[in-house]
Amino acid sequence: MASSAENTDTRISLLPVLGLLFGIAVSIGSTLGVGILRQPGPVASYLHEPRLIILMWFAGAVYAALGASNVSELAAMVPREGGFYVYTRATMGEHAGFAVGWSDFLANVAPAAYAGMAAVEFLQRLVPAIRPIAQVVASTTILAFSAMQWFGVRLSARVQQTASAIAAIALIGLVLGCFTIHKPVGTPPLPPAPAVSFLGALVLAIQSIVVTYDGWYAPIYFAEETRRPARQLPRAMFGGVALLPLFIC
Repeated sequence: MASSAENTDTRISLLPVLGLLFGIAVSIGSTLGVGILRQPGPVASYLHEPRLIILMWFAGAVYAALGASNVSELAAMVPREGGFYVYTRATMGEHAGFAVGWSDFLANVAPAAYAGMAAVEFLQRLVPAIRPIAQVVASTTILAFSAMQWFGVRLSARVQQTASAIAAIALIGLVLGCFTIHKPVGTPPLPPAPAVSFLGALVLAIQSIVVTYDGWYAPIYFAEETRRPARQLPRAMFGGVALLPLFIC
């Protein structure tokens, strides 16, 4: 009977081929998405005061660092694929794990669709001809990245590292451009901030900042494919969190 139970619990482990650079790349790449291009404007319109704006972005970095401290410990203790589903199932049972697992799945699928459409929206400004087929281009891009997984984890890791480097360089270029390119004549004014109290504006700003920093925990989804996960996963998350303020603030 004991042998039968052991066989029932036996599972096939994934091949650990990913290293520290991939973990940092996926942490930064998951965070430097549409949020960093969309959210700074609303945060500034909510808070108005430059010092308060910078302070709240710094608070977002602290929030991500505290989260990384907790999640990296869980990932090091239970280095398995599945993200938050694994930890919830181990501590709260099958039903809670099922609920969290599906919620986490949907929370990762929706941003992929949003990022695809946002990327095409920005691309339309350079290539207006794609406007009639914008949804097709966005869907094809997502499917292409999904199909890439069939060619192996190593190839996907290289693509992730390259894409994260390109995103970081492009964002740095955008920041430099903001300081060097003059505002075009006839630019429409920004929409007015919502008529809410200071506390309400603070809550809206915090919500936007948390959404922007979301993604720092991405290495946990590759825990089982990471070499020496107890050592590399905390380094990947803290390394990503340490580098993010350079691009966000």
